[in-house]
Amino acid sequence: MTITPQEALIKLKRGNERFITEKSTFPRVNAQRRSETTAKGQKPFATIITCSDSRTPPEYIFDQGIGDLFVIRVAGNICDKAALGSVELGVEHIGTSLVVVLGHRNCGIISMAIENIEMSEAVDGITAKIKPAILSVRTKNPELTGAELLEAAAKENALNAMNDIINGSQIIRRAVRLKRVELTAAYYDIENGEIEWLGS
Repeated sequence: MTITPQEALIKLKRGNERFITEKSTFPRVNAQRRSETTAKGQKPFATIITCSDSRTPPEYIFDQGIGDLFVIRVAGNICDKAALGSVELGVEHIGTSLVVVLGHRNCGIISMAIENIEMSEAVDGITAKIKPAILSVRTKNPELTGAELLEAAAKENALNAMNDIINGSQIIRRAVRLKRVELTAAYYDIENGEIEWLGS
């Protein structure tokens, strides 16, 4: 049964509360759930696009189980063509009712983009997608440096990726218009485990 975007958000918030208070239940992570999802297919309620950083596992952060989340992971949680197609698949084909772009504290590739570190054509393509967020933050808050700049850029980058999804996909815009899906950006603190919801 498909749940509403509001219900999906509540499930994520409650799961994160369990996670940060060390009361995670690790639901639906067992042989029975593996058998169920093999026989009946997956029915995740939310699509999460987040960073590849090993400290940001959505299933743990939101205390969800097998088949609950449709997860897309790419360095810097950017929305390139492959990520956008994956979001469309999650919403249109699989039926998720909430899309969350999840940035995080101390993001290494955002730090690389701030410092203009070059590595390879592929990696530089990722930092190029992040740099508009950095420019925007520096324009609005030129006094920010160090950790404050990194945090502000990570939040702005998550919001930018969310807007890239909306602007880049007719499928998503239609689903939003029909109230089948909602999008939001969020920021994860890798130290205390808390989620800051940035809105849509």
